[in-house]
Amino acid sequence: MEKAKLQTYAQRKGVQYPCYECRKEGPQHCPRFTASVIFNGQTFLCPSFFNKQKDAENAAAQLVLKSITPPQDIHANHQDERDINLEYKVLLLEASQKAKIPAPVYVTLGAGPSHLPTFTSSVQVIGVSFTGDPSQTKKQAERNAASAAWSSLKRVGGEEDKHGALEAKEQLEFDAVVDVLKRKFDGV
Repeated sequence: MEKAKLQTYAQRKGVQYPCYECRKEGPQHCPRFTASVIFNGQTFLCPSFFNKQKDAENAAAQLVLKSITPPQDIHANHQDERDINLEYKVLLLEASQKAKIPAPVYVTLGAGPSHLPTFTSSVQVIGVSFTGDPSQTKKQAERNAASAAWSSLKRVGGEEDKHGALEAKEQLEFDAVVDVLKRKFDGV
C-alpha cells in the first residue's frame, strides 16, 4: 500500500522512482526481512524486521512518505488533483479543432540507459514548437510539452477574469487559446 503511494507520488512529481533493497536474516524456515529504499537521492532504512518482504518494503516506503514535506503533497488537495488530472493534450487538441487548424504534432526523443530512460517531447502547433520538461515516461513527456504549449499560448491570449469562478476562468482561458490559434493560423 505505502509502496504504491510512494510510486504515485514520484510519478506525479516527475522524480526517479524509488529503488528498494531487502535483506533477509534468520533460518530458511523462519526468515525475517528488513528493507531500505533510495528515493530522491536519499536512503531510508527501516529499523524493524518483518516476516514478509512486502511488509518490510512498505515500512521503508512509509518512512519516505513521512519525511516528505509538506504532508499534503502526498494526498493532494482537490485543486491539486484537478491540476494533475487536467489533460493539456486534450485541451490543446480541442482548441485546435475549434480553431479549425491542423492537430498538434508530438515528437518525443529518448535518452539514457534502458533501465532509466529520460524522454523529452516537443509539440508543434501552427508551426511553433514547444518543448516540455523531461520525464521518465513518454506519456508524461508529451503531457509536459502540451502543458508548456498551453501555458505559452494562454499568456499570449492574456490573463482573463482573475476574480471569476474557476470553471468560467478555464473557459475564458480555453477561448483565449482558441483565439490565439486562429490569429496565428490566419497569419501563416
